[in-house]
Amino acid sequence: MIPGLFDVFTDGGPVLVVLASMAFAHAVLCVAQLSRARTIDLLPALWAGVGAMLLVGLLGTVLGWVMTYEQVALASLEHKQLLLVQGTAAALSSMGAALMAATGAVLLTGAVHSVVRTQRLRHGAG
Repeated sequence: MIPGLFDVFTDGGPVLVVLASMAFAHAVLCVAQLSRARTIDLLPALWAGVGAMLLVGLLGTVLGWVMTYEQVALASLEHKQLLLVQGTAAALSSMGAALMAATGAVLLTGAVHSVVRTQRLRHGAG
């Protein structure tokens, strides 16, 4: 196993678990949209999901910074710099994960959108 592979989940905590769950749900909705392209329209929900992933990542970053500053305020002078660096890295990991998840979701949603539009045009649904 690669050392540190799952550190991003421990550094970002529950926010990254939520992001992983959102990415999985997004993929499931993409499959549902592809299989029922002429009967359901999940495209607005798929695009909204991309934005929600970014907002969850931003929330994780802000919460991480708040927790970091609370710890720095209570720390001794010799530990403040180390806590600030470690806390900022952990806080930014959630935004990085959100950007990775949202990038994948944009690519997947764009492909699904293209396929659905092509299917609807072929069948005269506009």
